This record gives sequence, structure tokens and C-alpha cells, in this order.
Amino acid sequence: ALGGGSTAPELRAEVEARSASVQPGHCASLIYTSGTTGDPKAVMVSHDNMVWTAASTFSKVFSEGPAAGVLPPENFRVVSYLPLSHVAAQMLDMVTPIVVTGSGNGIGPEMLERQYYTTWFARPDALKGSLPKTLVAARPTVFLGVPRVWEKIKEAMQEVGRKNDPFKQALAFWAKRHALTAAWQRQLGGDGSRSAAYLVARSLILSKVKAALGLDQCLVCITGAAPMPRDVTEYFASLDIDVLDAYGLSETSGGGCFNSPLVHRLG
Repeated sequence: ALGGGSTAPELRAEVEARSASVQPGHCASLIYTSGTTGDPKAVMVSHDNMVWTAASTFSKVFSEGPAAGVLPPENFRVVSYLPLSHVAAQMLDMVTPIVVTGSGNGIGPEMLERQYYTTWFARPDALKGSLPKTLVAARPTVFLGVPRVWEKIKEAMQEVGRKNDPFKQALAFWAKRHALTAAWQRQLGGDGSRSAAYLVARSLILSKVKAALGLDQCLVCITGAAPMPRDVTEYFASLDIDVLDAYGLSETSGGGCFNSPLVHRLG
């Protein structure tokens, strides 16, 4: 704690001195894991662990994105709704915004120099029903959801779809069928082909569906922490949304390995 009763210049000098004493290898955060036995155990994650992981992950998106049809915007946006005590939320919602925005000051990869990153904090009841409204308001460009979150979105969408008249249901089936075929061709091993029917469906139907979800500007949709059911992956692929798998641990500063926009396999 800073000394009580200190003047503003003294406090500023103390903060600057502490900042100057911090080294890249020093501990930046303690992440408590549940542990298999006994009390939760703390993982020490260093500053360079976190900064390197954030910079390298977004550099991958920038380098592959244009080739995959993903054009990075000037302003990245993320919705923070997962517990900030977990490494994934700390990295995506706190550390990465600092790294990407700080790159404009000559820090980090050159490809990030013109971008900045803002975090939208969801309401406390996000996982009880308010998250969809926040997504529509924020229109995130990056969204991480554990499989159960994607499942709940899928279930809500299907419930709405069942209330449509037969013509709209047939139209949706047609659009999703062509979008799923295109998704398989986008993945590793596919030929990248896109039918005229898919392009029409994407422009006239699927773009409106993604806008209703608040994901029409989302460049990277991610899932992790547990296996994603194949039917959920295929459902979102049929909406022209590739949900990319990621794997990591507290000990790896979150991301250990992940699918990228250009090199991925669904499911």
C-alpha cells in the first residue's frame, strides 16, 4: 500500500519507482487453480508470459486474417463476462487490450500499431440471461464462450426458428445447408470453394442472423475449457460462424494452442 498522508508528488514518485523496479520475469498475477487435491494452488504468471502470449496470439490473427477474409478493424471489442479470477478472462479482457492499444506507442508487433482494444463489461446476470443483449450492444470483434454458452445460444436460436412459418423454415434450411458446405471447404484440407448459393445466402439471410446475435462484426469466435459438442460446432458453421477451438492452462498464460482463421478444423 502507498504511504498515508503523502503528497501527490511523493505518491507519483513512489509509483514510478515501483514501476521502474518491475522486471519482465516478475510475477504479474496469481491464478488459483482448483487442484486435484487439497486447497487451491496459485500459479505465478509473469509479465513477459502474459505480454508475449497476447502479442503472439493477435499477431497470428493479423497475419492470417486477410487471407481468410478476416480484416482486423481499428477498434477491437470484447465483452467481459467470465470470472476475472480465471486466466482466460484476465488475458482476453485485461492484458490483451493493454498490449494491442499500447502497440500504437511503438510497443509490440508493427502490425498492431494502428489498432486499439476496448473491453465492454457485461451485467452481473450475464450468464442468467442478459448476455445476448450485451452482445448486440457491444458487437464484439472477439468472443470467447465455453461450450455451454454456445449451447445456450444454439438452443435459444432453435426455439425461435421453430416458431417461424414453413416458408421461413425452408429458407433457413437452404441457407444453412450451403453455409455448412462452405464451412467445410474453409477448413484445413478443404479447397476453399464458395458456391453462388452460399454467397447469396450469406448476403441476404445469414448476415441478418449474425446481426441479431450481435456477432456480425466478430472476427474470431473461440471456445475452450471443455470439449465442444460436434452438433453445436456444425450448427454455428451453418450460420456462417466458425467457432475455433483453443486449449490452454493457467500455467501457459491462457492460450497454449488454438485454431486460427486460416488454419483450423471444425470439431
